[in-house]
Amino acid sequence: MILYLLINFLPSLGRGPVANYLLTYGVQTALWGAMAFYLTRLAHVRPLGKLRLRPLVYFLAVICGVGGILLPALAGLVDGFGNNPASLSPTGLVTNTVFLTATLAGTELSRARLVNSGPWKQATGGVLFLGLFFTLLRLPWVALASLQGHLKTLHFVGGTFLPFLAQNLLACYLALLGGASASLWYQGILTFFPWLSPVLPQLTWALKTLAGLAGPLLGLALVHGTYRSEARETKRGREKYESMAGWVLTGFFSVGLIWFSSGLFYIYPSVIVSGSMTPAIRVGDIVLVERMPASAVRVGDIVQYRRGDLVINHRVIGISGSGDHEVFITKGDANPAPDPPVAAQQIIGKDVFTIPKVGYLSLLLKSLFQKQA
Repeated sequence: MILYLLINFLPSLGRGPVANYLLTYGVQTALWGAMAFYLTRLAHVRPLGKLRLRPLVYFLAVICGVGGILLPALAGLVDGFGNNPASLSPTGLVTNTVFLTATLAGTELSRARLVNSGPWKQATGGVLFLGLFFTLLRLPWVALASLQGHLKTLHFVGGTFLPFLAQNLLACYLALLGGASASLWYQGILTFFPWLSPVLPQLTWALKTLAGLAGPLLGLALVHGTYRSEARETKRGREKYESMAGWVLTGFFSVGLIWFSSGLFYIYPSVIVSGSMTPAIRVGDIVLVERMPASAVRVGDIVQYRRGDLVINHRVIGISGSGDHEVFITKGDANPAPDPPVAAQQIIGKDVFTIPKVGYLSLLLKSLFQKQA
């Protein structure tokens, strides 16, 4: 934790590109290297996994690492690829390799020691706690401080936080079974490839979330199921495998929920933030909006339309014109006057269902983020 604080504090000391370069590739490399050296001098902590199955755990770690690369690559066939922004010159490759090696060694030796000692050893809660712990340590302050607005926060949670969390959970589980070497194989493949490959998949947020979560979750199921099978566990082991399968299904359900919340589906939710449609729709209600062309809208429908950066849900009280020149007159039920005319191109969809009060938590979280910002 002290090292994490130092690393996040160091960029504020930089004055120019040379100073920033030395702080990142010089001081940070030295700090992580010192951490790794210190941990190798401590007494050895034996992993929980059976010694005879250690090679199997290493093999599974490599399979998980390769799978974590292949899934985004397959997604890249849909969204396309782009050039790697990292330096691929001989000097850049050597510098990045030294920096990444020191960082990985310090991180994974720390992970293996923590997960195989202390009160949480042999406990599922310990893996979950340390997975979350290492996820938070991996997130820079800059990324957390820049979260402003519901959509940006949602993209950060789905595209960055949840994939990091799933990846760290798998790394902690591998370290529990096979020590630092197992998690190093897995994390090493995932870490070095984006820095050394000349091209990288350029994924949309949705595919990035799916690929980032699917790889670690499937890896968890693979490692847990294969290891328990080889160890010939009893009924208790089979129950743990079923529990792990439940975690995988929960993960995929979470991905679907995030996609649904972000508006990627034909019908999507929207939180009401004003009382202009009272009493039909109140503040904190969630409405389900069905995407449809403006030509399908009729007088009396409650539509969602966009005006600048605002998204408004109001009732249609009049329609004039036709085709692309169709104009809609809308009004909030609680407003004294109608809105300015709405063009057909501004119509997003029609409200089809209202869920009362469910959106209050979203409004509360949004207000907290705005106050912190």
